[in-house]
Amino acid sequence: MHSRIIWQQQSRDRGNADAFALISQWWTRLNGKAVKIARRPWDDAQDLEEVDWTDQRFDETFLLHQPRIGGVTLYWQREQDPYEYHLSARKLELDIARQHLYIYVQSPQNLVVRVMMPGTFYEVVELRDPHIAGTKVGDRTILLLRDPQQHLEVKINLSPESVALLKTRLL
Repeated sequence: MHSRIIWQQQSRDRGNADAFALISQWWTRLNGKAVKIARRPWDDAQDLEEVDWTDQRFDETFLLHQPRIGGVTLYWQREQDPYEYHLSARKLELDIARQHLYIYVQSPQNLVVRVMMPGTFYEVVELRDPHIAGTKVGDRTILLLRDPQQHLEVKINLSPESVALLKTRLL
């Protein structure tokens, strides 16, 4: 599940306002968390995957404080710094799986800023009362969880050791 939420200034897309609200929620939830901010040159013909996101000299990692969005501007402070920083966006792109926010700034337009939380992240999928099926294939146990409302199916392939551990944690 590699999905992106995109908001674009002056877009007539029906989901644009909802995308902006979701991105705003994500941004404000970063309060008190470590983030890494990287700025890179970019042009409209370039794909984000083509950008060199390897660590560079001016990349910054710090604790983000008081993140908020006002209009099309993202505001924040750094820990122990009274100055309020800001970037005005013409486009915001949130990569849900990687937990990266790409900010396409208004000026200069040839700049994209990536905000990410350092470390490994897992996408959380919540299933409420899914349909459950299970079977044995050799010494492996296959669990199948289906959520018909979300049209989502999760297949879990467990070793005998994982099954034993699961049993102890469920009891």
